[in-house]
Amino acid sequence: MEAQAAAAKVARVVVEAELVAAAAAESWWWRWTEKRERKGDRDEEMGREEEERSEDDRNELPRSKQGLSAKLQIISKNRY
Repeated sequence: MEAQAAAAKVARVVVEAELVAAAAAESWWWRWTEKRERKGDRDEEMGREEEERSEDDRNELPRSKQGLSAKLQIISKNRY
């Protein structure tokens, strides 16, 4: 009788330990998934900002070329 009670108690402890381990693994999985989603959202947002910046950069000449462009305009005005 005592042996059966002890075996039942051990089995219960093992099942509880498995449940705790499964809950911990599931909790870890959800935290990891949420972290990746947040990182993905952040990367996506940074990508959009970078695209906007690159569009602005394409629309504007670099400063060295702006100066050259201004000089060429002055020269062409003086020629005609």
